[in-house]
Amino acid sequence: MYVFQLFQKVKKQPVPKIIKWFVLLFLIVVAFCLAADRFKTIKIVLLLMALLISGYIVFYLATNHKRFHFLKGIFTGTIAFANEGIYLNSDLISYDDINEITFTNHDFIGKFNKHSFLNPSVSIGVMNGIRITLKSGEIIERHFQMKHDHELFNAFKFLNQNKTPYLWNENFLEL
Repeated sequence: MYVFQLFQKVKKQPVPKIIKWFVLLFLIVVAFCLAADRFKTIKIVLLLMALLISGYIVFYLATNHKRFHFLKGIFTGTIAFANEGIYLNSDLISYDDINEITFTNHDFIGKFNKHSFLNPSVSIGVMNGIRITLKSGEIIERHFQMKHDHELFNAFKFLNQNKTPYLWNENFLEL
């Protein structure tokens, strides 16, 4: 038996932290530009704040490749591949009832993903998808977490033993 944790991500993900710092920097620059020349002390304070925030933004972007990209969501259970079938939490889906299985993406804890300079680069491994198409026409879709690179091959052994057709698409498809 080989087990993965199921993950349910929240539909609305929070705005990256760096966006908030860009907005604050923009507001400080606008306040600096709008401040009258007679308020030199305020302009100097605003200029220093803008320089400090700019320095923080540069530091954040320079070290962003070391940070984990935590998606907002919860772990909802497990998916286990066994000799008799696939256990989705405690429900057994027999290999005889499965028409096809499609795995999408190849994500694991610690994988370097540089999709955007705004988000951190190190993954927590939860963007893997599985789509189980049953012979009855029902489709079951879930996200799951892989802890190690190529950990999915452990599940493929069970699928190959039972001659269950599966596809593996390494490109991310939204489920």
